[in-house]
Amino acid sequence: QRIEHGHTLPWGIYHYAGTPDTTWYGFATEIVARGQAAGLLDKAVPVHPITTAEYPTPAPRPRNSRLDCGVIHRILGVVQPDWHVELDVVLRAGSGYTA
Repeated sequence: QRIEHGHTLPWGIYHYAGTPDTTWYGFATEIVARGQAAGLLDKAVPVHPITTAEYPTPAPRPRNSRLDCGVIHRILGVVQPDWHVELDVVLRAGSGYTA
């Protein structure tokens, strides 16, 4: 279903995130790997995964906090981009990286 000009959107929460799903650890390790490949880092930086219990926050964290982007896709037709591609765009903008 596409929303035409002049129509209002249904009320609700619209999640948006790139694909595929990842964790903060997965995202950080990919930044380090691609940053090193781009010549932005002289050597690999160690990234260590931790559990939610090791990083306490005031609000309890769910075991599965992946965003369901189905509504934004179904209502607006927005397709999730591959965040790896977008990460490369950011790295290229800052370094001349061409992966």
